[in-house]
Amino acid sequence: MSVAVPAYPRAAPAEAGLAGPLRRVRLPGTGSRILAATDGWVWLFAVRAGRGWFAKDREPALSRGRVLCDRVREHYGCDGFLTTDELPRYGLGRRDRAALFGVYPGADKDRDVLVLLAHDERRLAEDIRADIAAALYAGFAPA
Repeated sequence: MSVAVPAYPRAAPAEAGLAGPLRRVRLPGTGSRILAATDGWVWLFAVRAGRGWFAKDREPALSRGRVLCDRVREHYGCDGFLTTDELPRYGLGRRDRAALFGVYPGADKDRDVLVLLAHDERRLAEDIRADIAAALYAGFAPA
């Protein structure tokens, strides 16, 4: 693995430490069709103490993830995002999850969740990160 380093208000989340900085990471050789479009490169950031917020096996996490992902798709015209809460899925396995946490400084695999953005453009990734962080900071929960 190689490492190279709106509707919600965008004030406070990053400053409050909720969302960690963006990191550019490459996961070569995964079976992921999502990552194939970027040759295995993803942007990722940690949501501190967010493990379970996007789990697909229970509500309200399932709805939260779906609503935020749909919002990102619609607003930014992209394929949305995925998280380590959802793995193993999408051609990414447990080893890939461990590798992601291994290259994200300070991330705690038992406490945090990593959000993966399979886009080439840094600016797009920064904007999506800001929106997701602001929504979570504001206490977003699906209706």
